[in-house]
Amino acid sequence: MSHNISITIRDATGKDWTFEKLRSLVYFCKKEEKFWREIPENILNMNQVSPYVKSANYFGQILADIESFKDIEDENLFNQRMQQLHRNHLNHLSGRWIWSGHPFVPVWLKSYEISIQTGNAFIEAILQKRANSVQDFNAMKGYLLAYEFELQDESELTQRRSAEKKSIAKLRNQLDRTTTKLIEEVDEFKNDFEEWSTKSKKNFVRKIKAQKSVFCKTQKERKEEFDAYMEDSKKRIQELEVTYQEKLRLEKPATYWKKQAKRYMWSGVIWSLLFGVVMAIGLFGMAYIFDHWIQGKEIALELKSFQGVILFIVLVTIYTVLVKTISKMMFSSYHLLRDAVEREQLTHVYLALTHEDGKIDEASRSIVLQALFSRADTGLLGKDSSPTMPGLHELVKMAGKGNG
Repeated sequence: MSHNISITIRDATGKDWTFEKLRSLVYFCKKEEKFWREIPENILNMNQVSPYVKSANYFGQILADIESFKDIEDENLFNQRMQQLHRNHLNHLSGRWIWSGHPFVPVWLKSYEISIQTGNAFIEAILQKRANSVQDFNAMKGYLLAYEFELQDESELTQRRSAEKKSIAKLRNQLDRTTTKLIEEVDEFKNDFEEWSTKSKKNFVRKIKAQKSVFCKTQKERKEEFDAYMEDSKKRIQELEVTYQEKLRLEKPATYWKKQAKRYMWSGVIWSLLFGVVMAIGLFGMAYIFDHWIQGKEIALELKSFQGVILFIVLVTIYTVLVKTISKMMFSSYHLLRDAVEREQLTHVYLALTHEDGKIDEASRSIVLQALFSRADTGLLGKDSSPTMPGLHELVKMAGKGNG
C-alpha cells in the first residue's frame, strides 16, 4: 500500500480533502466508515431517513475496491484501477456523505430522537438553507434546531461559545492534516527501508558467492599448504623435544598453556554464539514491536498503564544486564586465550634463548618464571593487577646480560 496518488474528495458541505498517499486515503475512509457504522440502529432502521446517515455502506464499498488492487505493482494497471475507483465512488461522495467532524453532526443525529421529520428537516436547513415542510410541526422543530445552531454563530451573546467552537474546528482540521502527513511520512520511510534492505541482501549474497568461488578454487592448494605446514611443525616439535630433553621443567608448562589456549578458544566461541543469539532475539523483539506500532496493531505488552511501563523497564534492564554480562564473559575468554598463547610462546622463547646462549642469570630467570606463573588478568575486573609479562626484546636483553 505504498503507491503515490493525487486524489481530492468533497463532502456534501463542499469541504475538500487531498491525499498524496494511498495509505492516508485508506486511513481516512476507515475512520469515516467506523463512525457512520456505529450510528444507533434505531436511526439507521428509520424509514425515509436521510441517505447521508447510511454512508458507512458506501465507504465499505470503497475500502473493498481498494483492497482488491492495493498490492498491484504495475503502476499503469494501478492508475487505471484508481481512476475507475474515482469515477465510480469517490466522485459521488459529495452527494452521499457528510464528514463526521462537522460541528453540526452530533446535533443532527440527536435530532432524530425527536422524529425522523425533525432530523431530515435539520439537515435540509443546514445544507440547502431551505425550509420546504414548514406545515409539519415535527419538521418545524428541525428547522428551529438548525436556526438555533446557526444563530450561535451570529448572536453577540454567544461570542465566547462561537470562538470556542471555531478554535475546536481549527484544531480538528489541523489534527486531520497532521495525521495524513504522518501516514505519508511513515509510508515513505517504510519504502526507503524496504529498498535498502533489498539492496543490502543482494550485495551480501553476491559477496558470499564471490568468496565461495574463490575459496573453492584455492581449497586444494590451502589444504596442501596446511598439511605440509603440519608435517613440518611435527618434525620441528620432535626435534625440540630431543634437543631440550634436559630442560623439561618448562616443557610441561608449555603444554599446559597450549591446552588452556584451546579451552579458552572454545569458551570464547560458545560465549560469542550465545551473545549472537541474545542480540538476535533483542533485534527480533524490536522489529516485532516496531512493525506492530507502524501498523497500529495491539501487542501483549501495553505501555498505556503504569504496570505496563514498569514491566517494560524491568525487561529492558534484564536484557541489558544479560547482554553486558555475556559480552564480558566473551571478551574475558578471548583475553585469557591471548594470555595463554603468549605464555606458551614465552616458554618456548625462554627455552630457545637458554639453548642458544647458554645460561641466563638468576635475576633474569626469576623475572621470566614470575611472568610465566603470575596471576592472569581475566578482564572481568576494572583494575585486575598482576606482574607485567616481559616481551621478546626484554628476554633478548636478559640473555645478553647472562652471557656478559
